[in-house]
Amino acid sequence: MSEKEFLEILTDVFHEFEIKKTTYSKYGKDYNKFYIKKFVPKLKGKFVIAVVNQLLLGTTLFEDVWEIVFTFTDKSFSFRIEKDFERQSLEIMKEWYFEYEALSVKNNELLSKYNRIKNNFKEELRDYQLKKLL
Repeated sequence: MSEKEFLEILTDVFHEFEIKKTTYSKYGKDYNKFYIKKFVPKLKGKFVIAVVNQLLLGTTLFEDVWEIVFTFTDKSFSFRIEKDFERQSLEIMKEWYFEYEALSVKNNELLSKYNRIKNNFKEELRDYQLKKLL
């Protein structure tokens, strides 16, 4: 699959995100890389959520093998995009991204609640008892 065809599929699947194409040099050759950016209202800006590039191992470039790396704060998750199933692979990965993002938000809420209970137990006890009465 050509890079142009892959870019069309990528923009179609990730239509709600901004896709930016850049070029980088390694071992004296130029390679293309696609950044998937998401607007974050809380921070009022677009941030990179994933990077898509052709698989490069050492000095060998696999032109038909694409890789996507999703980044969440301190963790990175890489997936290989299956040849001949690019659209389906990207759709599965996009769905995974939304599920992991929801899980990450819930995890942050639980950690905040844990810290409130640990640091302000009396306030939490009061709120709990009021909620129980209502």
